[in-house]
Amino acid sequence: MNGRPTEPAAGGVDQVPVELRARVRSGLALALLSAFSFGVSGPFAKALLDVGWTPAAAVLARLAGAAIVLFVIVALTETGFRQTIRADLASIVLCGVLAIAGVQVCYFSAVQHMPVSVALLLEYLAPVLVVLWVWLVRRRSPSRTAMIGGIIALIGLGLVVDVFSGAELAWAGLAWGLGSAVCQACYFLVADRAETRSSPIVFAASSMVVGAACVGLLGLTGAIAMTFSTRVSPSIAGTEVHWLLPVLVLVLVSGVTAYSTGFLAISRLGATRSSLVALSEVVFAALAAWLLLSQTPTPWQVGGGLLILVGITLSRPGHRGGADPLAERASGPG
Repeated sequence: MNGRPTEPAAGGVDQVPVELRARVRSGLALALLSAFSFGVSGPFAKALLDVGWTPAAAVLARLAGAAIVLFVIVALTETGFRQTIRADLASIVLCGVLAIAGVQVCYFSAVQHMPVSVALLLEYLAPVLVVLWVWLVRRRSPSRTAMIGGIIALIGLGLVVDVFSGAELAWAGLAWGLGSAVCQACYFLVADRAETRSSPIVFAASSMVVGAACVGLLGLTGAIAMTFSTRVSPSIAGTEVHWLLPVLVLVLVSGVTAYSTGFLAISRLGATRSSLVALSEVVFAALAAWLLLSQTPTPWQVGGGLLILVGITLSRPGHRGGADPLAERASGPG
């Protein structure tokens, strides 16, 4: 999936840095666009949940619609994608089940019980969980910086969930939010050994199909509630809109655009740098929730959110005396 240039171009030595700089700039732009597209999903999903949609129904609409659009793009622009899909099937299935279906079901369930920005901050504890797993299970000691970052993030988590304010804790929201972090962390750990031959757009489309099929199967079997409501108009920024509007935003913006640009950004920047840029999703989500849902975090939660971001930045998966293989090879979005 990476496809980074490794040899000088024919034009000379000076041409390589120019190409690499252009690649980085485009990767940064794609990563920011992906973060923005993911960030606006919460308020539009929340609007559907408020009028009777279940989290699984909102996720299925988003994933199924995005899968259809992405595969139309793949069919028109890619050749030989069937062979690469077969070669990457194991990675695609793991990505679809964990990084797409699992994360989204847990995240949308969390926003039923707590503000969008808080639910997203819980999801971004995934890098801390990866550090703990590598340390306790694989016996690879994290760096001192990573350990400090993990402690800072946990303190921030305590502030975000208001454990010091005496307010009643939304335990269901906390559980779903941490569930999304676990799903995200599982994918990063599995991706440590994953190799992909598919282009980013093919990998995204295929994973989206797996994610949609997983959620649909759970709904058909009754394992999770699946309820759609088209008779009540959801409200966005205090204005009633047709139910198709939030669905289309979830499909086209937070599905097609978010995942395709996210995978493309990773192919240009690598997972380490693109995942750090992806932290801006928290800011975009908080702004969207404030503008569209009038959800204003408390001062404690703002401070806790800043601590979580600092802690996550310090806690990128790594260990003493070496590079960061998990971060270099993981390739799933948040």
